[in-house]
Amino acid sequence: MNIKLIKRIVLLLVVVFGIYQIGYALVIDSKTGTLVVKSSNNANISITGKNLETVSLGITQIKAKINPGQYTILATKDSIQTSKYIIIAKNQTTNISLDVDSLINAHNNFVNKLKLQNKFINSLPFEGPMAQYRINYVYSYQGQYAQPIIVISGPNQDAWNMAILFMKDLGYDPSIFTIRYVTQTYQHANYTNGRP
Repeated sequence: MNIKLIKRIVLLLVVVFGIYQIGYALVIDSKTGTLVVKSSNNANISITGKNLETVSLGITQIKAKINPGQYTILATKDSIQTSKYIIIAKNQTTNISLDVDSLINAHNNFVNKLKLQNKFINSLPFEGPMAQYRINYVYSYQGQYAQPIIVISGPNQDAWNMAILFMKDLGYDPSIFTIRYVTQTYQHANYTNGRP
């Protein structure tokens, strides 16, 4: 064989392979849908669905060809995860946005609130001056979570307001607590001069 013939055969093979790749891509494109996902910075995006193990698609923003079907798209960042259920249709683009940062902020706010609540709760029970009011706590259980409830007891609204002022004077925002008011009169025998 001469060199020219070999070059022509190689060129023909390259052209045939190129045409095959273009045709295959067109066939695949006509059978799939396009998924576009935008998420929080540095969030890991993954997909799971029927007959599909969870597959990582990338970070922050992706665009992928996906077979038609039902899927769950997940975005994970700092151990916090959010998800959306989607349906991919043939020859259609599905755009979704997953905001993990707002969940992280909500989680951090919740944790900070619990820390403040626990700090205050650890100082209870408290009896106000001249036994005008008492501040204590109980827990309300909702499923597997326990939420503290501050119990302010005193003979009237004025005593309750004094207890709220006391909380504010210590630097606690009463609005972060669930508060239950109880009408009750105490005798001075248990007066602690502000000490638990």
